[in-house]
Amino acid sequence: MRLVSCLAAASLLAACARAPAAPPPASPPPPIAAATPATTARVPAELTSAMVQPVLTEMEQAAFRCYALEFGGQETEGGRVVLDWVIQPSGAVASARIVESSIESEVFSGCVLRAARALRFPAAERGTGLRKPYEFRRAGESTAAASSL
Repeated sequence: MRLVSCLAAASLLAACARAPAAPPPASPPPPIAAATPATTARVPAELTSAMVQPVLTEMEQAAFRCYALEFGGQETEGGRVVLDWVIQPSGAVASARIVESSIESEVFSGCVLRAARALRFPAAERGTGLRKPYEFRRAGESTAAASSL
């Protein structure tokens, strides 16, 4: 019996010697470094014509699509629409309205206003107002006149 006990003890010691060692206690995580503020690009004081031109080109294309959807294929005299925007410092449109229109179509006007209100202009320190006329010669043809900031 004693031989069996010694063999059992020897087997247990051999098994313990082959067992992997317990991992060392986890070290505490390193301290979190103070967050560094993200560098931000300087926002200009005001919007310039060059800054808003790409957005106005986008609007001209949208107005052209609205005109083509309403009058495509019809013989029309064309017309003129003048839009006014109030632009927030963030570049979001605070308001957009049609201040002049020779095109009598609620569908066309609604389409143009939805497009005008969905635009996003570049950010500036101050909000601004913008007026832009759009002229339509025939169904599907448009020319945008110069805008005024």
